[in-house]
Amino acid sequence: MSGEADILALALAGENVDKVRSCGICLQFLKEHCQRTKEYGYHSNIILAGRRINDDMGRYIAEHTIKCMVNSGMRVKKSTVAILGVTFKENCSDVRNSKVFDIVHELKEYSVEVVIVDPIADPNEVYRLYGFHLATLEEIEKVSAVVIAVTHKAFGRISRADFDKMYCTDSKILIDVKGIMVPIYANRF
Repeated sequence: MSGEADILALALAGENVDKVRSCGICLQFLKEHCQRTKEYGYHSNIILAGRRINDDMGRYIAEHTIKCMVNSGMRVKKSTVAILGVTFKENCSDVRNSKVFDIVHELKEYSVEVVIVDPIADPNEVYRLYGFHLATLEEIEKVSAVVIAVTHKAFGRISRADFDKMYCTDSKILIDVKGIMVPIYANRF
């Protein structure tokens, strides 16, 4: 169990994320409960289900992006998708254990070119650990879709006009994984 990630997965499985995060007593109870179940060798099905949800989230986001592209009449093969954010969590430079690379790998399975942007991540560390080069926001152009995977403050300041400049088509697909943008602008799930 990885703590907050599993609790977030539980929240995604049916609980309101804000309620789960704001309830410190509940979080402490869950942590203690999980520790006790480990000590006795019991593997709670709900924790395992949360882990499966968390592990499959990258594939789900990639498939959702592909479906949006297909439904918009876009050609998927050889298209370009920009991924904004690759760090483990927002406003932190740590890329270890990042699930965002699951999205990247899954999109590449569909022969999609992926442009990765993260102003906080260390480009050398990203290349060393994952073999990908980072681009800048200014370098994003002619993409079919944008996936905001990590809610860095810098991404919240991107204007609608700046997003519009990134796309190669009038059909603009913006997948806002964490809900940083105003819902009017995003295909949020």
